Amino acid sequence: MRAFNLAAGLLFGYSALEAIGQPISLIIPPERLPEERYIIAQINHGEKVTYVETVRTTKDGSNIPMSLPFPSS
Repeated sequence: MRAFNLAAGLLFGYSALEAIGQPISLIIPPERLPEERYIIAQINHGEKVTYVETVRTTKDGSNIPMSLPFPSS
């Protein structure tokens, strides 16, 4: 990750020092990694992704359901 703010730290339980420089898979459950690759492929092919209903994982292993909005270009 290139950025990790205080809110992300509170939500996921990692400090910025722990998270910055780590792959995004740090907060993606292993069973959701194919979903992430699919989203990235859509974006790389110029397809519009507006939001995704997904799950992310905290440092303690808890799963958090999320709706992730993507900024419009």
